[in-house]
Amino acid sequence: MRRRWLLPLAASVACLPTAALRSHADAAAVREAPVTGTEVPALRSLDAAVLSFLRRRAVPGGAVAVARGGRLLYARGYGWADREARQPWEPGALCRIGSVSKPVTAAAVLRLAQDGKLGLDTPAFPALGLQPFLKDGTRLDPRLQRITVRQLLHHTGGWDSRVSGQPTGEPWTIAREMGVPSPATAEQVLRYAIGRPLDFEPGTRFAYSNVGYCALGRAVEKASGRSYESYVRSAVLAPLGVTRMRIGRAPLADRAPGEVRYYDGGARTARSVYGSHETVPFPYGAFSLDAMDAAGGWIASAPDLTRFLGGLVSPSGPPLLDRAGMAALAERPAGIPDVGGDNWYGCGWNVFPRGTVSLSHSGSLEGSCGFLSYRGRDRLVVAALFNSETAAGGSLANEIEGAVHAELDRTPAGAWPSGEPARPQEPEARGTVRADPSVLRLKPGGRAAVDYRFAPPGAGWRLKSRTAYFATADGRRLSGDIGPYATEQALDGSPVWRDGPYLPPEVAAKARELRVRRVVLRQSFSAAGPDGRSAEWRAELAVEIAD
Repeated sequence: MRRRWLLPLAASVACLPTAALRSHADAAAVREAPVTGTEVPALRSLDAAVLSFLRRRAVPGGAVAVARGGRLLYARGYGWADREARQPWEPGALCRIGSVSKPVTAAAVLRLAQDGKLGLDTPAFPALGLQPFLKDGTRLDPRLQRITVRQLLHHTGGWDSRVSGQPTGEPWTIAREMGVPSPATAEQVLRYAIGRPLDFEPGTRFAYSNVGYCALGRAVEKASGRSYESYVRSAVLAPLGVTRMRIGRAPLADRAPGEVRYYDGGARTARSVYGSHETVPFPYGAFSLDAMDAAGGWIASAPDLTRFLGGLVSPSGPPLLDRAGMAALAERPAGIPDVGGDNWYGCGWNVFPRGTVSLSHSGSLEGSCGFLSYRGRDRLVVAALFNSETAAGGSLANEIEGAVHAELDRTPAGAWPSGEPARPQEPEARGTVRADPSVLRLKPGGRAAVDYRFAPPGAGWRLKSRTAYFATADGRRLSGDIGPYATEQALDGSPVWRDGPYLPPEVAAKARELRVRRVVLRQSFSAAGPDGRSAEWRAELAVEIAD
């Protein structure tokens, strides 16, 4: 890809006051923002608008991608993926997408409904069989059992974040009250949330809340018999040519290959909800992406997002959703006042019916923001992602979305390039793990020799691995994030390497407290090559604790 370095725009472009930047070095980094990807001459004004936005709002970097009819027309990276390392943002860099995760979850639910595994008008919670966490003297709200899957999709289930907050953002508090390791899991967060009274009668009004989409994630697991992430990646994303999207991890040490670095506009810090609870930058442990999974936990590139939405609205192969599914996606909720003007919230999307139907969703977390939209009038699919969220009293995602669409409206129809196929052509690489014997026997603090197999299709690949520990008796997690057991190494091209899974003494001690003698080491691996390709896989190793 071609890369160029842009100096400040003309004086007519407003510059950010020096006081708004944390240092002269930051100001210089923004002024010298690199631009990557292939230039489209007709969209130089869009490049200028995005760079102006980065300067005006002190955002280190971002990306914009545009597709139509199964072809990627435009993909540009702006500024810094990692400001300290002076790493430019490449168009394919991964970034947290926040609530743009909700359309992904909605697609999974609609696909399960299409396959006859989930009923949209079926009450959601009786089928989940979750035990609500009830504080002393609290009674279960009887209306909970009437909430349907469709109401969860429409944000009409009875929770209002303006009234009762967002439990998905309170994993530490919830863990402490429930007496479980921090951070609380998505299921534990949901059990906590449904143990509190609803804020309104289900099905009577719209109120945005992450709780409903957290519940939908659990419904996907129940209906598919698989983890939420596993089902979505294989049944929703892979058929659309998306292979790199995944649930993110909050700790900086667990940053995925190709993932950008995040910056909180106020440079805030917080006690981490993970591990030893040390003080960390706000985006790196003040919350848990795992607990947000179906509501806001995904990471993706801007081209990934255009492949996802483009595959829904303009499929180049077998459609993921049939006509009934697409109609449900954009349906107006019956008996619910519109969100604003003549638009409404359908199944995971803000729907704008003027002329030809358009779809949009924005997302933001501390340290990132973005949006994904489909423009019915010209069939363009547009995605943008940025690694800061600094707006006071408003969302940067909404601000930049308006600016991007204004520039696209001014672009002549014949100015677009033919583009390239939206689906990546290279095959996905995979790895395997083999342990002999199948059940390892280790003393506390002991290691085992295990063969790991992954053949990188070229030189320069790096591998990251992370290990978590679980009891096998009832599936309870024995420990939270095990930071010291996250590793990174260069791969020399050999298809097999030998490593030694480790049984921490504190995990063995916790197992004894729970009166179990076996634990599961759940290992996650991700490999990244210099050409932007990546691979990831997981393995579970059973360990019997020896005396």
